[in-house]
Amino acid sequence: MFDRCLQTLNGHTDWIRSIAFSPDRQTLVSVSGDQMMKIWDVATGKCLQTLDGHGCRIRSVAFSPDGTTLATGSEDNAVRLWHLDSSYPYETLREHTDWVRSVAFSPDGQTLASASKDETIRLWQVSTGKCLAVLRADRPYEAMNIAGITGLTDAQKATLKALGAVEHLK
Repeated sequence: MFDRCLQTLNGHTDWIRSIAFSPDRQTLVSVSGDQMMKIWDVATGKCLQTLDGHGCRIRSVAFSPDGTTLATGSEDNAVRLWHLDSSYPYETLREHTDWVRSVAFSPDGQTLASASKDETIRLWQVSTGKCLAVLRADRPYEAMNIAGITGLTDAQKATLKALGAVEHLK
């Protein structure tokens, strides 16, 4: 099926973290640990534009279904929205408390989902940048109070806290 490389695109100076085709398949976008986003012409392999707008590694990129907007997620805890014809982001979404691993548009392009190392998925209204919902799975020991419990090592307490337990004196 694929017996040869069709094109090699060179230009990033660090690992490429994510790529996305435009809906019309004419353009490819790549994001990298070099904090850059590159827009490529698929037919020629030429880099059409290099964009810089995050302060850390960019982890994820997605095209809107209409192909006019890009979303990027980064280790700077931010999601940025870009018009394809612009060299800077038009919106920065900053409610995550840890780095953003993934971004994805809804099929109608009205909602953007971002998944973060902070263990949340945030749903954003693209037109306003407003966070519509925060999704988070309950952890096994969510809100279990371990204050005053004896016989636990510091490591065991840390593990329980990572699984949702809290340590509050009443």
